[in-house]
Amino acid sequence: LRKGSKPPAALGHPDRARRLRQDQESCGGVSKELPDPYVSLVLLPDRGRSTKRKTGVQKKTLNPDFNERFEWDMSLDEASRRKLEAQVKSTVSFMSREKEVLGKLHLDLAQVDLSEGGTHWYELRDERSSP
Repeated sequence: LRKGSKPPAALGHPDRARRLRQDQESCGGVSKELPDPYVSLVLLPDRGRSTKRKTGVQKKTLNPDFNERFEWDMSLDEASRRKLEAQVKSTVSFMSREKEVLGKLHLDLAQVDLSEGGTHWYELRDERSSP
């Protein structure tokens, strides 16, 4: 996910299987300092453990390459009633457990053709400059 440009994220429900799949490829240009970014994904409206996924942390980079795949066990019909929340986060400091949200996206899965899949680019909202 890129702030200011659109990042590649493949989202689909291949072969009508009971799995929703999301491939997180890259993220860039999210901060002026060198963050330790990762992407947090949640299928809303539930915020339970079964709907949450996150990438590994990429150390000290503005252009991380995640190349990770996530799957959720659910039907295409159920997936189309959900929203995907993607947040690019970074640890605030070495000694802190606090996380800084660098950018955020809410994607209504009813508006995406999940049966086709494919790679799409989406804009992030900059959480630090939002009211």
